[in-house]
Amino acid sequence: MEFDDQKKSYFSDIEKGFGEISLVIMQIINNKKYQSILSRSTIRTMFSLLHSQYINNEGFLIFIQAARNLGENVCIDFILHYQSLQELKNNLESALGLQQGQFPEPAIEEKILKLIILLIKCSGISSEQHLMYSVTQLIEQVGESSSMQLKPAFQKYESLRRVYDSKIIEMSMQCGFYMTPEQWSLLLYGYTTNESIIDPIIDKLLTKTSFQTAIQQYKKIVLLSGAVHGQDLDDLMQHFQFLSNDNLAINASGSSVLTSTLHMLKRVVNILNKLKK
Repeated sequence: MEFDDQKKSYFSDIEKGFGEISLVIMQIINNKKYQSILSRSTIRTMFSLLHSQYINNEGFLIFIQAARNLGENVCIDFILHYQSLQELKNNLESALGLQQGQFPEPAIEEKILKLIILLIKCSGISSEQHLMYSVTQLIEQVGESSSMQLKPAFQKYESLRRVYDSKIIEMSMQCGFYMTPEQWSLLLYGYTTNESIIDPIIDKLLTKTSFQTAIQQYKKIVLLSGAVHGQDLDDLMQHFQFLSNDNLAINASGSSVLTSTLHMLKRVVNILNKLKK
């Protein structure tokens, strides 16, 4: 593939930008103190960004998506660092329509889900609940009465459990409530070792609208909390707002996205250094 001088200069600048980003990322992943704030999802997204093949249009779109995902993950990481976990749990129960302290214990959740499987298999069930519509299919309706059965994919506890976890986490994120995979594992299972199950659920829920929701929570929890390093955190939000643009791939050049991502990461390192002093 032949390039004219202008294209060669452009790709040379891009290559230089990727080189600078890789140096900052290596600085982050080699510092365990940084990783106490930045999640594994964020670290994985950093590698996805570095491995995106920028040379063609498809590679450019992959790069843009990786930059967006990285911005959203960093935004959520700082929300998690600054928010009060107890206040979060209280607000989460309220958002799910529960009284304070009503969120079921993990052992009870497991029993309920297994009972649902048994109940539907034995007698069918009528329900308008969001979870039920995700895992059941209508087999008969007479007037206002409906008979439903479990979809084949959800006739085992593990499958039903995954969709249950996904719906709880999705509803929470839509309301602007975030937890780490370890915290979700503890809340839903009673122990932290199921974080590997929660991680991909959260990754799949990152969307264009979820980034905007995260930015609103960032403003509320981080910027309005009187947190130290306010100017750094405010500058960081400007990069979040840029990367969350719905038409980023259309309206922004690759070099501007690269520059914003680089400056965001440098700002992150600057904040992390101050937090650890």
